[in-house]
Amino acid sequence: MDERFVQVGGGRLHVVDSSTPGAPVILIAGVGNTAAVWGDFFAHLATAHRVVAVTRRGYGRSHVPNPGTTIADLAGDLLGLLDALSLDRAHFVGHSAAGSELAYLAHAAPERAESMVFLDAAYDRRELLELLADDPTPGPIPPPTARTSVDDLVEWYRSVFGVWSDGIEHDLRESFITTDLGVQPVTPGTVAQEIVDALFSFAVDWTAVTMPALAMYAIDPPSYLPDSVDAETQDEVQRFARERYVPWQRQQVALFAESVPHAQVVQWEGADHLLFAEHPAKTANVVMEFLAASDATSAHATT
Repeated sequence: MDERFVQVGGGRLHVVDSSTPGAPVILIAGVGNTAAVWGDFFAHLATAHRVVAVTRRGYGRSHVPNPGTTIADLAGDLLGLLDALSLDRAHFVGHSAAGSELAYLAHAAPERAESMVFLDAAYDRRELLELLADDPTPGPIPPPTARTSVDDLVEWYRSVFGVWSDGIEHDLRESFITTDLGVQPVTPGTVAQEIVDALFSFAVDWTAVTMPALAMYAIDPPSYLPDSVDAETQDEVQRFARERYVPWQRQQVALFAESVPHAQVVQWEGADHLLFAEHPAKTANVVMEFLAASDATSAHATT
């Protein structure tokens, strides 16, 4: 496995490259995460493919961009990565908000994608922001005792996260640093907000996904609430999921399936949003079967 920096345009991206034989697969983490988060899923996928996980600009060890980042810039980084790796095409696997970058690529450069895999990623995020504005789930706020060092922060997150893995821990250590003021995120707040805005304001057009596609959905992901959360709030969280979030998810699944009729759609009831971390082998097996079928179809078409 090779960790290095790849020069893309005016900056550099941190990548983790399995350097193993097989068709190339580019992994794009959800917003806020780094290449480290993939953990065991990366390792399983690398048994059959060359896997390259990339950290998005502004996060982890990748470069901090100048103001003005757009969805075109984020997707352009992925195309620049292909060029830097001397790859004409690759399979793309994106988690969560990375679905916006994949949707943009499907429209702007479909010839560069052998296939696309959306891991709980094929959503219209403009609607998601509106929906989550009403979400009563309290966000995890680290107490002062967890903000003195990255080690303390990691241990606190370990105690409150419903899903934990070496990849998640490594990702946290890539995302925070210990300073004289305590633990601080590596990503400046203004940069993070700009990238979130770029990803969540993009108007997806799923009909542009003409290449082989797999969309996996974590339907009704569990809410992990601390014991300190009162019963009334817990009831509100469950009601919101049952009456608002899950119906919206099923609507989004139906829209994607209708817009991309050739796509394979998998719905996992009760799976965590970080399904690749919760079930790395199971998720990787589904993805590898899809990629193998895609490669076989591509090979047949060229003979």
